[in-house]
Amino acid sequence: MVRQERAEQTRRRLVEAAAVEFDQHGYTRTSLSRVSRSAGVTMGALTFHFPTKGALADVVCESGVNAVRWAVHRLRPAPSGGPAAVAELTRELGRLLEEETAVRAAVRLAQDDPGEFPDWRAAWLPTLRALLADLTGDPPDPGRLAELEKLVVYLLIGAYNDARAPGPRPRLREELDRLWRLAFHGVDDALRLAGSCHSRSAYGRP
Repeated sequence: MVRQERAEQTRRRLVEAAAVEFDQHGYTRTSLSRVSRSAGVTMGALTFHFPTKGALADVVCESGVNAVRWAVHRLRPAPSGGPAAVAELTRELGRLLEEETAVRAAVRLAQDDPGEFPDWRAAWLPTLRALLADLTGDPPDPGRLAELEKLVVYLLIGAYNDARAPGPRPRLREELDRLWRLAFHGVDDALRLAGSCHSRSAYGRP
């Protein structure tokens, strides 16, 4: 039992260290020797648990996607919540991208090598589509639904990529809040609300 627990701890440390490497360097530039050093284990122990870099990346990606899936399930935004529910979903995704290294690693891996690793969007797009379908009429308008989906995806991924750019940048959730305030209230209200955003929610409510 002690040996099994030790092996599980070693595996967990390796996955956590690899997530940092994949997030920062992508798949190609990630070094297994760096992962083993960061995890504090030998290369022999690493290859015992993960014979190849691809096997390690698969587990990191699975960990990140599962974290997204669980967070979205726990959030359970109601379709009747309207645009605010869509914004809340993107804000929760922003939180995950800020706080969960495995989630960022999953995004980086999928971006660097599409098709090789599962797309993290599969964990939240069905929920987004259900929320958007409620906004496009009954029955939903497929064309408008596709346009709204693209708009939200671009907003989230664009804010994420911008937050990773060099130099001082706003926190991802703060950036999403600002963009949603702009979408909900228009330019004039967004400027007016900017000074009091620290004491208000993402949608301008007390």
